[in-house]
Amino acid sequence: MKEAVAAFLGVALLFYSLLGGADFGAGILELFAPKQQRDALRKQVTRALGPVWEANHIWLILAVVIVFTGFPKFYVAISNAFHIPLTGALFGIIARGCAFAFRHYDPYADQLGQTYSRVFAVGSLVTPFCLGLVLGGCLGAQVLAEPTTFAEAFVTPWLSPFALAMGVFVCCLFAYVGGVFLIAETEEVSLRPTLVQAARWGMALAMLSGLAVFALSWWGVAPLAGAFLSHPWSLACMGLASVLAVPIWRGLPQRQPRTLRALVSAQVGCVLVGWFLIQLPMLLPMATGPGLTLENAAAPDATLRAMLVALVCGSLLIFPALYFLFRVFKSHPGHHLPAAAPFPSPPASPTHGT
Repeated sequence: MKEAVAAFLGVALLFYSLLGGADFGAGILELFAPKQQRDALRKQVTRALGPVWEANHIWLILAVVIVFTGFPKFYVAISNAFHIPLTGALFGIIARGCAFAFRHYDPYADQLGQTYSRVFAVGSLVTPFCLGLVLGGCLGAQVLAEPTTFAEAFVTPWLSPFALAMGVFVCCLFAYVGGVFLIAETEEVSLRPTLVQAARWGMALAMLSGLAVFALSWWGVAPLAGAFLSHPWSLACMGLASVLAVPIWRGLPQRQPRTLRALVSAQVGCVLVGWFLIQLPMLLPMATGPGLTLENAAAPDATLRAMLVALVCGSLLIFPALYFLFRVFKSHPGHHLPAAAPFPSPPASPTHGT
C-alpha cells in the first residue's frame, strides 16, 4: 500500500516538473531574454501561462499532501532540515504568482509593469533553485538525526556544493523545458529563433550542470553517481534521456508541437524514473542513523488505505478536468487570452481651493 501511495507521489512530481517547470522556465527565459525581444517574449509568456498556470501548481499541492499524510516522519524531517530553502521557494511562488496577475490586471500597470515583470522573472529563478537545494539535500545525506546547533539543524543539510549544483541543474532543466514548450506554442515568427537558441542553451546547460552534479556526488557524500552506475535500469533511463536530446535538438526549428512535447516529457520522465529507481525505498538518508524509508516513515495502514482511495477517486475527477482544460487552451498553438476587462482611468488628484 505504501508503494502505491509513493507511486502517486512520483506521478505528482513528474507532472509538476513538466508543467510547473515549464512555467518557471518561461520566467527564467524572460529574465535573460535580449532587450529587443523582451516585450514580445513577455506577451507570449502571458498567453501561454494565463489559462493554466494556477492549475499546474495542483501537482505541488498534491505532493505536499501525500508527504504530509502518507509519510509524516519524512514531512517533519524535511520541514525542519530544509526550512530555509522551502521558505524561499514559498516566497518565490507567492511573489511570482502575484506579479504575474498584477502586471495583466493592475490599472496602474503602465507605471509598475517593469517591476511586476522583474519580480515574476526573479521569482521564477529563485523558486526552482530553492527546490533544487531541497532535492540535493535529500540526496546528500547530511541531515543529522539529533543536531546540536542552529547550523547543523537548518543550514548544513542543504548548504553544500552538491546541493548548490542541484539547484543550478533544476533551474537549467526548467528553462530548457519552458523554452521547448514556448516554441511549441508561439506563432510570432520573429520570436522563434530566440526561443530555439534559448532552448538549446537550456539543454546544453542542463547537461553540463547534470554532469557537475554527478561529479560532485562522486567525490562527495552523496551516492548518486555510484548508484546510477550500479543500477542497470537507472543507467538505461539516463542513456535514453541522453539519446532523446538528439531528435529534440534537431526538431526545435521545425516547431512540431506534439512531437516536441512528447519527446521532452519522455526525457524528463526518464530522468525522474531513473532517480526513483535508485532512491526508493529510501526517502531521506541521514548523516547519522539509518535514515527514513518507505517502511519506517509511512503512516498507519488505515491512513494509507483511506488516502489511496481518495487519490484514486480524485484522479477520476482531476485528470479528465485537466485534459479538458489543456484541450481547450493548448490544442491550437498561438491561442490568445481574452483581453482583460478595462479599468476606469485612475482618478485625478483632487485640487484644493483656497
